[in-house]
Amino acid sequence: MKKIIVLASAICLFIFTNTYAQVSQDDNSEFSVQKVTSIMKAGKTYSVSVTFKNTGKSVWEKDKYWIIYTDPRMNARNNNEWGIDSIRVSKNVKPGSKHQFKFKVTAPSEPGTYFFAWTMCSEKGSFGFGSDLQQITVEK
Repeated sequence: MKKIIVLASAICLFIFTNTYAQVSQDDNSEFSVQKVTSIMKAGKTYSVSVTFKNTGKSVWEKDKYWIIYTDPRMNARNNNEWGIDSIRVSKNVKPGSKHQFKFKVTAPSEPGTYFFAWTMCSEKGSFGFGSDLQQITVEK
């Protein structure tokens, strides 16, 4: 019985420590809104925007924070599906403030169904929850 209590205590301590570490991170974000057309012509360029709120403790410094393209196949980094795979923060973003990333994407050259989603990132890695996973139909 004593071993079970010690084991249970160790598990609770492990869970508490990991939960606290995740909650107390300096970098965190909350997805706000994403504006992208759901039907595109193959190879055509479109203006889009993705907005995130800084819900962490640190300032997102210009050029030191960015969003990266993510997809369900987990090909997040260096994936040039839309002609671009990352967009840097254009100005410092204080905690509690939102930042709208405005940029252009080029629809894939092959017709089909593609996914469009972005996640906040820094040199430490990605953080927060990503944007909504939106399906885009690319037509010839």
